[in-house]
Amino acid sequence: MNFYVFLAPSHQSATVHKGSCPHCNEGRGQRRPGLKANLATEWLGPHLDSNNAFAIARESGVKNVTGCGHCKPENTV
Repeated sequence: MNFYVFLAPSHQSATVHKGSCPHCNEGRGQRRPGLKANLATEWLGPHLDSNNAFAIARESGVKNVTGCGHCKPENTV
């Protein structure tokens, strides 16, 4: 299973997702007509384990690092 980090520096946040999450879509995000992409955000990954994805998210320097409330990736470290 792959894991991705959604990084939003302007919001000082990073969210870890499972690749299969519909909000992540294997790092492509949600593709909906009329949805504007924020150019200040990015997807980091894939990462092969959730602990590595959480570590990358923390190393990004943002204040808030969370797991997605939908897919609930585990952070065991």
